[in-house]
Amino acid sequence: MDLRKQCQQFAVDLLQQSRSSSELAIILNHDPDNPPYQEGEHMKLARLELAILYKQKKSMKSSVLEQYQKQRGNPPSILEYAVLIYVLGYIFEETHEIFTEGIQSYLRNLWNFIDFTRNLFYALTFVLRAVAYLQQINEIQKDPTTAFLRREQWHSFDPQLIAEGLFAAANIFR
Repeated sequence: MDLRKQCQQFAVDLLQQSRSSSELAIILNHDPDNPPYQEGEHMKLARLELAILYKQKKSMKSSVLEQYQKQRGNPPSILEYAVLIYVLGYIFEETHEIFTEGIQSYLRNLWNFIDFTRNLFYALTFVLRAVAYLQQINEIQKDPTTAFLRREQWHSFDPQLIAEGLFAAANIFR
């Protein structure tokens, strides 16, 4: 039983090492009895059939899902849109306070500077997230292998990384 789990984990680890869909296709189509898979050929998915035959669901399910989640250039998720609406509510609240109390009264309260900083960080987060999405789409169109770059290989000032840092900082001001 332990050997079976080790084999399943090896299969998962092997699939997680693939950096592109073409590498994944080569792994899944490998058949020792036939010539190697060439991109553009009909996919036989020999390894996938074996995994199904031997009920190794973990190897296929987890690695493909994790790979999609790690992929760069994904559009904003439903959760990100929900957070955007939540943040817009904060910004509306502060704007409403300025109009009802007046700008001078608003600026006298130092807590409002913290609220302003929080809202600024949130707004910059969403702007940078949009910039990151557009930038990553352009990079992926030029070189599809960049879709699966590990985070350690991203540029230090990648807009996605900065957006995540600003989001974390904005949550401190909450």
